Amino acid sequence: MIISRLAPTPSGYLHLGNALNFVLTFLHVKAQEGILKLRIDDFDAARCRREYVDDIFKTVDWLELPIDDGPLSSDDFFKHYSQKLKYNYYKEQMYAMQAEGATLYTCSCSRKKLQNYKRYPGFCRNSTQTLQRGHNAMRIAVKEESLAQSMGDFILWRRDNIPAYQLVSLIEDRDAGVNLIVRGKDLFQSSQAQRYLAQFAHAKTFENARFIHHELITRNDGSKFSKSDHDYALHVRRNEATKQKLFTKAAQLCNIPPQESLKGLLHTFKAVSL
Repeated sequence: MIISRLAPTPSGYLHLGNALNFVLTFLHVKAQEGILKLRIDDFDAARCRREYVDDIFKTVDWLELPIDDGPLSSDDFFKHYSQKLKYNYYKEQMYAMQAEGATLYTCSCSRKKLQNYKRYPGFCRNSTQTLQRGHNAMRIAVKEESLAQSMGDFILWRRDNIPAYQLVSLIEDRDAGVNLIVRGKDLFQSSQAQRYLAQFAHAKTFENARFIHHELITRNDGSKFSKSDHDYALHVRRNEATKQKLFTKAAQLCNIPPQESLKGLLHTFKAVSL
């Protein structure tokens, strides 16, 4: 059984790129009669806001995406599904990876010290300090021969005392049994980092999962969308013209003729993929 998820972060209003990923994930999952879950990555408390969570549910409804598992509303999410409810669990899982052979160490390097490096050069690999809020972060040492080496020794626990995205995403995907992940090409390195983590987390399903990294939808100047691009936010562009633009782009990336509806896209894509 194919299991995948939509995993938006409520750090701003969703944009066209987010919606495109939702549609592509739906097509790949439902063409194989799989299960599609909704997960909201809300651990970054500084940027998470209620209206951004509301926007996720409005976008799912607007696209008419059938979700098989996950929160049904913002209230349901905050009460039962928020990742902030699992703070201790994520920390336990991080140290469990250490017990399984992962080399973890604290790092007190500032952003200024690292600003000229494309990846972390390992300055603190010999650190014997314990993890302390506001003073250091926890990194994992990445082996030279690993495909994740392009990331360098990445962070698992942040200096502000919350788990990093790579750790949370891997644990959530493992626990949900996810075996298909559809992401933009900009997240290719994240996929490599999480697969590296998986070997220390009893996450064989994730290690063997299928990863699809799709092309991004871009602005007219060729740059990718971000949540700071308020003019391209879906909450001001949720209309039929925008939906058709998304469907046309999704059809292009799936190598099928343009369709006027999500059902039409699925029917055509399923016929081609089978």
